[in-house]
Amino acid sequence: MSAYIVTPEVIQNLVTYLESVTDLNALDPDWEEMSKGECRQEIIEALVDEHIFSVEYRYKDLRGRSTEAFVDMTREEYMNECIMPGELDVEKLSPYNVLKMFNEYAYQSCEHPSWDHCFARDIVDHGIKLCKARKEVVK
Repeated sequence: MSAYIVTPEVIQNLVTYLESVTDLNALDPDWEEMSKGECRQEIIEALVDEHIFSVEYRYKDLRGRSTEAFVDMTREEYMNECIMPGELDVEKLSPYNVLKMFNEYAYQSCEHPSWDHCFARDIVDHGIKLCKARKEVVK
């Protein structure tokens, strides 16, 4: 399986979507604490770190420089871009399209053996659950 670094916009939009959903607590009461504003950076860092770790696990020759190879940014520049708020218009974007972004991120981040037990996987699983809970999603 191949892997690549997703654009910062993917991570921006995933986090923006999670922040904008109003029914977070209905699906997972533990999410309320994790999704508070002060945890936003922690969520982004978990997504970025796990993603880079996965790609560099797959491509050992890119260790320490995978963001340069795939998105022409240093790791610090990439993180700073990911922290920027996404321009996602949640009201207009179908949950199906957001689901595709969650799946893209997960597919590019699951290369290493500890993926099944990491915080980033919990975030992605929660986002997928939210998307599927919305009626517009095609099953």
